[in-house]
Amino acid sequence: MPWAGGRSPGKTLPLIVVAAALAGCGIGLLGAVVFGQFVIVTFPVALAAMPAAVAAGTAWIRHRSCLPVGTIS
Repeated sequence: MPWAGGRSPGKTLPLIVVAAALAGCGIGLLGAVVFGQFVIVTFPVALAAMPAAVAAGTAWIRHRSCLPVGTIS
C-alpha cells in the first residue's frame, strides 16, 4: 500500500525513536524520584514503554498518511 503523501515512517522514524528514548529516560528519572532506592521497579516499565512508544508513533504516522481502506479500488 503506497503512502499517500505526507510523511512516511522512514522519514519520521528517527524522531519516533528519540521520543521513545526520552520516554524511557523520563520514566527512569521519575521512578528515581518517586521510589527512591527502589528504582529497579521502574526499569521493566521503562523497557516496556520504549517499544510501545515506537509502535504507537508508527501507527499514528501510518494512520495520518495512508488512504482509508474504503477509498482504495
